[in-house]
Amino acid sequence: METIVKERWGLLFMTYGSPETQSDIKDFYTRIRGGREPSEVEVNVLQKRYAAIKKSPLLTHNEEQVCAVADMIYSRFSIEMPYYLGCLYAKPYMYETFHAMKDAGITKVIGLPGTPFDTPATRLPYAKMISDVSEQYHIPVTMVSNWYDDGKLALCWAQRIMDVLQVNGLERIHEIAFIFTAHSMPQMVVDAGDAYTQQISDLISQILVTIDIPKSAVYQAWQSAGTRGTWLQPTISEVLQRVYSEGYKIAVIIPVGFITEHLEVLYDNDIECKNFCELHDMIYLRPIMPNTNTYAVEAMTNAVYKAMGDRKDK
Repeated sequence: METIVKERWGLLFMTYGSPETQSDIKDFYTRIRGGREPSEVEVNVLQKRYAAIKKSPLLTHNEEQVCAVADMIYSRFSIEMPYYLGCLYAKPYMYETFHAMKDAGITKVIGLPGTPFDTPATRLPYAKMISDVSEQYHIPVTMVSNWYDDGKLALCWAQRIMDVLQVNGLERIHEIAFIFTAHSMPQMVVDAGDAYTQQISDLISQILVTIDIPKSAVYQAWQSAGTRGTWLQPTISEVLQRVYSEGYKIAVIIPVGFITEHLEVLYDNDIECKNFCELHDMIYLRPIMPNTNTYAVEAMTNAVYKAMGDRKDK
């Protein structure tokens, strides 16, 4: 008699990862570059940046996020999903996570990328890795599509922005420049038709619908660009220089392209942007990142539930 094995879903949060120690940085950097070793100078620069922020809290935030999503799925839909964290370029590596899922009897996986945007440029690194390890361990993966466009993430950011204003400067609203920023991308990728910049703009538009701030004081910038080729413009440095020249006294930096505090936020924003502001007698402000804000968790939860589709009851 044939035995029917009941499906056991697992929830996989996918992220680039972060080096645990200074000695891990070279390997991490090499993996990000597709196996090309960085120069000693490049490694030293990255080591100094990580040293400046002490340690990236990325993985801690990611673990809290996937736990919150699994809890919300259970409380709202009565679906129990063991959850896992898998990284592309650092521990826990994706193949280690799939090995653990296989040992736990997971038969199907919902893959939740740590970016809310869904374009070839944002998802390709995940897709290739997932395809390889999924085939190796015979665990099919259903990827979550974008989770920025149902309005929940915009509500999260609106709430975060209002929180920082109420504490630090609501009465000085006309002195504030609001700079929405996201990770830069090679210009050639966008020229080839990738929708990344459009999705960033869409999210910013959603946020502006839900929050009452002067639209004339809203700017968009790109940050953390690579060192080779032409990347998106304007840069965060260029926009900060512009708002200073226009007479703004307060810069609210809103890293809308990210969902947690990590190197690009804690160093590129909280150190470099803050230093610029202090040198130019401006006040630097940044909202807390989405992290486990209820609206953000709802956005991820809704996307996971949608990805399960008709298969959720099987």
